[in-house]
Amino acid sequence: INTLNYDEAYLHPETAGMLGGLFLLRESSTFGVSRNDEQSSKRALQLLLLAVDKSYSPLFEWLYYTAEPKQQRGKTLFASFTERKCDIFLSFAGVNNSPFDDSDLIQLDDKILLHSLMTRKPLSKSHSENFWPIGFILPDDYSSFSGKHVGSSNKKNEQVRWMLKDRAGYGSHGNRVASVLEIYDLFFSELSHANPKDSIICQSIVDPPMTIKGRKFSLRIYVIYFPPCKQNGIPAEVHLSSLGLVKLASAVYDGETAITKTASIGDQYMTNSGRGDGRSSDQHDLEYLRATFEINGLDYDEMWGKIKYAVRTVMREFLELKNDQSDHSAQRNYQPFVTIPKILGFDFMIDSFQNPWLLEINRFPGLEPRSNLDSDVKHSVIYDAWVAAAKRIDAPIVFGPGFCPPSGTKTFSSA
Repeated sequence: INTLNYDEAYLHPETAGMLGGLFLLRESSTFGVSRNDEQSSKRALQLLLLAVDKSYSPLFEWLYYTAEPKQQRGKTLFASFTERKCDIFLSFAGVNNSPFDDSDLIQLDDKILLHSLMTRKPLSKSHSENFWPIGFILPDDYSSFSGKHVGSSNKKNEQVRWMLKDRAGYGSHGNRVASVLEIYDLFFSELSHANPKDSIICQSIVDPPMTIKGRKFSLRIYVIYFPPCKQNGIPAEVHLSSLGLVKLASAVYDGETAITKTASIGDQYMTNSGRGDGRSSDQHDLEYLRATFEINGLDYDEMWGKIKYAVRTVMREFLELKNDQSDHSAQRNYQPFVTIPKILGFDFMIDSFQNPWLLEINRFPGLEPRSNLDSDVKHSVIYDAWVAAAKRIDAPIVFGPGFCPPSGTKTFSSA
């Protein structure tokens, strides 16, 4: 940064904003020790101000506002931005992909790291066995897996299917269904000599599942997260949205060991609407799920309480691990970066006893709408996330009428 030579008049607004954000990181701290570089801070605000006037991202106005001394802050936020001729919601959704989010979230996004987090404590202490499926990291845990499942005298056991997941991947990409014998063949043909970074997770499939229209389904639950700021004494915050999506598989589920001629195994098991082939577009909101529960005499609120428990447990374990780590990066210790709302996508599947099981967590859930229903849900989630951000620092946000969600109501509750 020190060696850059540029003329502000020729900087692209997005470039100016990103440079301003980098200056803030540099100025704020290194391993939690404040630099107190007044010139760097001033330069950051100048660059951010350039971006505020011309950028189509609200991120830079937020950083500029929160980086200024409280007594010098403007009276309102976003009043003019939300009147600009751009897709306001896509602009706010884009902030969720900001490079200034909490880097420790890789612990949740990476499926292998998430499994390690959920199993790092004895079951009696973590209670994750109530919502986290049994799993094995392959190839490291193959001996444990094979000792329990390979070569069993019970032939039915060898036909039971497991879900194999790459450590990274969204929308069911990188997921595949395999029998015990198929996993055995995969281990000796590929996994036994695989690079550790290519490890996969082998998880038990939720069985028997609750179905709708005879199909398996998953839930996309939205969680808003604000990291803690030790420097300012600001605690972490986690909120759970009452809005979410119900995603149905494209084919009727025939049972754990059934092999159908009319549909592929993947069409029975994969539920994500983002698979990219248009086969999993049957999607509903959580009110639809509540109505389904009520029609069948089931207790939706009890199931929702279990989801809230799972979210609370995961985030507690994550924050404990975060606190235990000795490597404190700059964005963990500076107010502007811990006040940006982070929307996470928790994916669950429900078994036939109405118990929710956590499948994965998405650090960058797709917030771009694919349908009117999709738009209504995501619209409200994004709006509420920014309202929560404003309340976190007592900021006077003013949204233009084009940003008001269909419901116009707060859907987040503390988790």
